[in-house]
Amino acid sequence: GGIIRINTDGTGREVFTRGVRNSVGHDFNPANGDLWWTDNQVDGMGDDIPPGELNRQTAAGQHFGFPWTNARVEIPAYKDVARPEGVEFIEPQVEMQAHAADLGMSFYSGDSYPAK
Repeated sequence: GGIIRINTDGTGREVFTRGVRNSVGHDFNPANGDLWWTDNQVDGMGDDIPPGELNRQTAAGQHFGFPWTNARVEIPAYKDVARPEGVEFIEPQVEMQAHAADLGMSFYSGDSYPAK
C-alpha cells in the first residue's frame, strides 16, 4: 500500500509513500513539513509481534517495508519474495505496542501549555 499526494483541484496525483499496510493517523510537522503517520500491522504472528509503527517521512517516494517487514519484524510469508532492487526501507521512529491499533497522531500547535 501507499499514500497518495494530490493537489486540492485534483491534479498532480502521485504515489508519495510506499510500503504502507494500514495507515490511519497523519500530520505534517509544522516546523519542517515532514509527514508523520501511524501504521497498524498484521495479525496472526503472535500476541506481541509485530509492533505498530509511528513513521516519519522526509522525502517523496520513501518505502516503509510492507509487505516484507512490519517495523523491524520480517513477515514469514514474504521471506522468499524478492524485495524491490535498490530500495532502502525506512524504519519507524517509534515501535508501538503490538495490536494496539494506534489510530491517530497530531502535532499540537496551540497555546494551552507553557513553552519549554
